Amino acid sequence: MRGIKLKFRLAWNSLIANIKDRIAIPNNRILSIGQHKHWMGAKVVQTGGVQASALIGTVKTGIITSTAYRTLVYLPLILLLAGCEFDSGNPGIVVSPTSGLVTKENGEPAHFTIVLNSKPDAMVTIAMSSSDPSEGEVKDKISFSASNWSTPQTVAVSGVDDNEMDGNIAYSINFQPSQSGDQRYNNLSLAAVSVVNQDDETTDQPKPNTRVTLTPPSGLVTSENLITDNFTVVLNSQPTNAVTIALTSSNTSEGTVSPANLTFTTSNWNLAQIVTVSGVDDNLKDGDTDYSIDFAVQSADNNFNNLTLTPVSVVNLDNDSAGVTVTPTMLLTTSEAQSSVSFSVVLNGQPASNVIISASSSDTSEGTVSPPSITFTPNNWSTAMQFVVTGVDDSLVDGTVAYSISLTAQSNDQNYNGINIPAVQLQNSDNDSTVPPSPNPAIITSPNSGLVTTETGTSASFTVVLTSAPISDVTVNVISSDTTEGLATPGSLTFTPNNWSSVQSVTVTGVDDPDADGDINYSIGFSVISSDIDYNGMTVTPVTAVNQNNDRAAITLSPASGLITSEDLDQDSFTVMLTSRPSSTATILLSSSDTSEGTVSPASLTFTTSNWNLPQTVNITGVNDSLVDGNVNYSINISVQSTDTNYNNMTVTPITAVNQDNDSAPPAGVAINPRSGLQTSEDLATDTFTIALTSQPASTVTIGLTSSDTTEGTVSPSSVSFSTTNWNSAQPVTVTGVNDTLVDGDINYSINFTVQSTDSNYNGLGVTPVSITNVDNESTSQAGITITPASGLQTSENLTSATFRLVLDSQPSNTVTISMSSSDTSEGTVSPSTVTFTTANWGTARTVAVTGVNDALVDGNVNYSIFFTVQSIDGNYNGMALTPVTVVNLDNDSAPAAGVTITPT
Repeated sequence: MRGIKLKFRLAWNSLIANIKDRIAIPNNRILSIGQHKHWMGAKVVQTGGVQASALIGTVKTGIITSTAYRTLVYLPLILLLAGCEFDSGNPGIVVSPTSGLVTKENGEPAHFTIVLNSKPDAMVTIAMSSSDPSEGEVKDKISFSASNWSTPQTVAVSGVDDNEMDGNIAYSINFQPSQSGDQRYNNLSLAAVSVVNQDDETTDQPKPNTRVTLTPPSGLVTSENLITDNFTVVLNSQPTNAVTIALTSSNTSEGTVSPANLTFTTSNWNLAQIVTVSGVDDNLKDGDTDYSIDFAVQSADNNFNNLTLTPVSVVNLDNDSAGVTVTPTMLLTTSEAQSSVSFSVVLNGQPASNVIISASSSDTSEGTVSPPSITFTPNNWSTAMQFVVTGVDDSLVDGTVAYSISLTAQSNDQNYNGINIPAVQLQNSDNDSTVPPSPNPAIITSPNSGLVTTETGTSASFTVVLTSAPISDVTVNVISSDTTEGLATPGSLTFTPNNWSSVQSVTVTGVDDPDADGDINYSIGFSVISSDIDYNGMTVTPVTAVNQNNDRAAITLSPASGLITSEDLDQDSFTVMLTSRPSSTATILLSSSDTSEGTVSPASLTFTTSNWNLPQTVNITGVNDSLVDGNVNYSINISVQSTDTNYNNMTVTPITAVNQDNDSAPPAGVAINPRSGLQTSEDLATDTFTIALTSQPASTVTIGLTSSDTTEGTVSPSSVSFSTTNWNSAQPVTVTGVNDTLVDGDINYSINFTVQSTDSNYNGLGVTPVSITNVDNESTSQAGITITPASGLQTSENLTSATFRLVLDSQPSNTVTISMSSSDTSEGTVSPSTVTFTTANWGTARTVAVTGVNDALVDGNVNYSIFFTVQSIDGNYNGMALTPVTVVNLDNDSAPAAGVTITPT
């Protein structure tokens, strides 16, 4: 209302309004002009909407001449300017707020509003876009018409998520110069709206590894024989800065890694680098030990810095065995003269904890041992320690008596706890006079069972002695029941009438074989030859023994992983060998897990009892394709067939390989033509676009299509699929406009896309929506309100009423409320004061009653009006101007006859 300059001149019969400036007065508003000292009250101007120049004219006034005072009094003045239209002020576009907006990567939006300063003469379109669509998205444009220009439109800005810990990112919503047929609003510039998109990744969240490939990622094998294994490391995307990967072994006493650091630059990021893992030897019987290669990633590129990589698992094969060596192993002799002998004990491998070896005599009346125990630690395990055995005297003529020293082991190291240690065999020579021959001749062996030998050559021993003097020599032949498992020496013993009571020792030694035949029981038997009929052919119970196996059935693959082929048909190879001789032919079957990436030759290998330990070579060859599928992992699967149950159906870990790609192509993408400018209409008109892929996928790609607003347009088909053969054949898509009964103008909508495929290059690929406009077939001119009748209504001071009806001309998009008021409630009232039309009852007329009001004045028939105010969220109806309904209220009073009354008379 600023800048209004109105000047009024009063005359007897007219009022002139002199206009010095154009004025801006909203429609149907009451403007207070002020008071005059001769006026009865505040004067008002009721505006309607004509050109400002129409204000200059003559307006009727009412004049009353008082017979008593002859004073001129001006009645309240109502200036009715029907059909006027005032200047709407300076053009401009207001955006609020223009800064401080915050979106979030979880999709939480921010909002700002846009509104015009004044009513335009034509549609005003404002196009907008995000400066960084990877951080925030916004609709492409909004429009204002002559009916909704004063209603602010809210614009939502939506945050876009990513998997990067990139911090809070600033971006802006930029505007194109406005477009309009109204030159005042055409090409207006708008300041950008500043926004910040809040990151939802935090520093305490480990980054998932999608950026580095480890091949193979697990299953590496080293050994204490210093055998090595390899894996490769390569980045999956180009970094913005150098990436350094530090490599460490989780257990350097089992394995080491080389090199200690790998560096990938912006140039070599896609070249795989080889890492070597080497086994470390120790003296412990600690079994096959698991360890890992761990990683630490550092880079100025936040996409790689502190990236979490899963450690590569490795197992280091043990080459140690637990055991105890006793020296010497021959028969030792003490005497009743208390002479002593000694033997030494040493461990074969380093224990994990102390090992206590306890010694005890089988017959303390013949010999004692000292000390009772010795202790080996993890530090002194390889230093031999001695036991001393001393003969014990007695007064018996008992001859030379055999006895033994038993050894037992105790340790928290289960490899040594309770381990079998061969007993030390001794004899104690008698120093008493000879005893007469025993009446019961016999041959005694000690011990007569429980001997243990091994295929590594460990021996055991037992003693033989007669119980009585023979009359002639007695020859005891010593025979192994299985010379492939154990041999006895000497092969015979001779007892004479003089030495018959002297214990003689037999040593049994294990025999090695290449067979994984388990621990084998055998025995040492005897045959006796003598001219003494009491001994000749005597039956002697065999001494039982077991030969412990040192072989295991297994298949050795070298290398066991990390083979590399390429699509240029490059080959790699490995060898296969058995670790033990099979009892029958073993056939190794080989196959590729993916023959589209690599083949294997030969398809089978045969190992017999003769060639089992000769390595056989297997070649694998890369296979070419035309796919940009990257370096593809595959494996060589191995199965075993044999009648030897140790080998038949043996589980063999597949050999891992990678086939290096030699193809390159443009990045995965979706080509859409056209992407914008499509138009449908509410008359069901259609438009089309085509869709195709920009590169050949590795597998079928399915693209789902949906309309952002199915009340404006639909899309067909709902999905399209592309295979590895039709990927570049454009497929048509049709969009069809949807009709409604709303006067909603031309509505923008879009076709959105979702991409699904087992090809990771395409799966989840983002595709920019196709923008479309659905042209309205209801014109804004259809929006209106019909009043019947619009004038000529009569009420009276006798309280009679008149009625009129209201109805909308078209369906609104939202509820429309019409408020009504009387211009002179002293003459007439209106009921109801408001009527409401919805989207359902808009076509049903509503009746309004106007009722006359009585007064005691002789004021004649008085004209008054019913005014309207329209409110709605529907911009086509909100603020709509309605012509007031004119009414006359008929007077029911009459003036008294003229005269002068004198009181008192």
